[in-house]
Amino acid sequence: MTALSGLRRSHPRPELQRIVSYFHRGKRFLTVTLNLGLGGMKIRTPYHIPECRNLGFRLVLAGQSIRLRGKVVYSRLLSDHETVSGVQFLGLSRKAEAALRRELSGLVGSFRMAETGHTRPDERTGNDR
Repeated sequence: MTALSGLRRSHPRPELQRIVSYFHRGKRFLTVTLNLGLGGMKIRTPYHIPECRNLGFRLVLAGQSIRLRGKVVYSRLLSDHETVSGVQFLGLSRKAEAALRRELSGLVGSFRMAETGHTRPDERTGNDR
């Protein structure tokens, strides 16, 4: 049993690439999200980030950037010396939560449909396409 066994996300995380920077060991790193939701994100990083590390992030969304705090839940080495890390957000500000909700509002519905295998009803007949 792993440390993450039994944990469930309370918010979906659709695949979404957005620019994000983070601060680690006194340096700022620029990278990209692989998925993003109200509860956290998965990011690609050039270096391993230790698990349980709390970091500051700046996420670029539709014309604005928001500051976030997050805890690295996992960090896995991939090929080519690249790492993916799962980040759980810690105490979103109202501004950050509102910006994330706006960014995700059009995506989450289509994400849920893809996740469940349902398609959108045909507007003319009301039947699934």
